[in-house]
Formats: sequence, C-alpha cells, structure tokens
Amino acid sequence: MSSAVPFPLLRSDQVHLWQVHLDPAAEEESRRMAVVNAAERERARHLRSGRHGCRFLNAHGALRLILGGYLSVDPTSLRFGVRANGKPHLEEDSLECSLSHTGSVALVGVARDRRVGVDVEQIRPLPDLDAMASRFFTREEYAALSALPEGAREGAFFAVWTRKEAFVKATGEGIGALGTFEVSVSPPARLVHRLGDLSVAEQWSLVDLGHIAGHAACLAAEGVDWQPVRQSGTP
Repeated sequence: MSSAVPFPLLRSDQVHLWQVHLDPAAEEESRRMAVVNAAERERARHLRSGRHGCRFLNAHGALRLILGGYLSVDPTSLRFGVRANGKPHLEEDSLECSLSHTGSVALVGVARDRRVGVDVEQIRPLPDLDAMASRFFTREEYAALSALPEGAREGAFFAVWTRKEAFVKATGEGIGALGTFEVSVSPPARLVHRLGDLSVAEQWSLVDLGHIAGHAACLAAEGVDWQPVRQSGTP
C-alpha cells in the first residue's frame, strides 16, 4: 500500500515538515488504519479514551505513510528500533523522523542524515505554570519568563517548552534533560548553551513554527546548514 501524496525530493540541506489532521475524513482514516501494526494498536488500546486511541493511530498511520512515501516502500514493512538513549528510529535507513501530536494536530519532521525533533502543544491555561517552569527550566529561563508581563507568560512558557522538547526529542534524552540546556525565551528560537558550552549553538538550530493557530511548536535539527520546508497534502 502506498500513500496518496506525491512525495518531493528530500535534500540533505532540508528538513521537511508535515502537518496532519487527526480527525480526518473516513477515507483518510481508513488509509492510515490499514498500515498501523499490532503493537501500535495495543498501545492505543491502553490510552485513556477511545478518541485518544483513535488519534494516536491516525498519527502513527500518517507517519508510516509519509515515511513509506519517501522510501517508496509498503508502509506496513517499516520497522522501528530504539537507540541506546531511548530515541525511536527507522531501522535500515538514513532517514530521521520525529512525531508530535496534541489534540487533533500532529506534526512530523523528516530529515536525511541529521537528527531531528519536533514538538507541538496547545496553548492553554496552566494553574501550575510557575511550578512547572521552576522545575523544568533553567534559572535563567525561569527569571526571563518571570520578568515578562503576566499576560505574556502563558504564550512564552509554551514557546520555551516546545523549544526544549523539540531538542530533547532530537537527541533522545527525554524530559529529564530539560534543565541541562538553555533556550531563548523571546523570539527567535535559539539554543543558547548546554551545561555552559556556548559552542552547542553552532551545532544545532531551532525554528519556531507559528502557523498553527492556538498552538506553540518548534522544529530542532542538527547543524545550521538546513532550512525547514513545509509540505502540503494529506497522508
């Protein structure tokens, strides 16, 4: 089974970004459901509601269709492994990918021979925003956030959160590493330092994705010699 989307050439100096709607028309959903495997269905079964499970399967089915399109292979044949640091990866190919979803929106980032991470979050009221920022942000990030006018803190919090999550998704380190590096609090998105090492900013690039209304999102990838390219179509 192949995707209905005509796939462009993915150059080494590009990171392709796909936006996926997780409450699709019946035909699109059927195409996605046909390519997910038993393990993905089992994971969906344990989610807190049928709607969450359905969106999970839509996201992973779309990911398979996208990757199968780039590789010109049956999406059901794709095999995913886990690296030593816990980061999922596509086996037997140099294609790197990252998936993030919240509510009815998913983002997929795809690159060749460079690590990539993407994160998207719905901007919403958080009663424990200050406590979360204090726990997961660096002292400098927390101070910069606290110095903003109260009405600007919510949007800034999610901007910082998605920048940090995109980076750890790219490295595969997980939420426990959020406090080991600093990102910019105000635009543009930037990796400031990691454990005091300023040179890391020359090794990674962050790009805010402001095109999804009511959401914050960020794309992170190795190097500074690439550009994000948004893709159209529905896998």
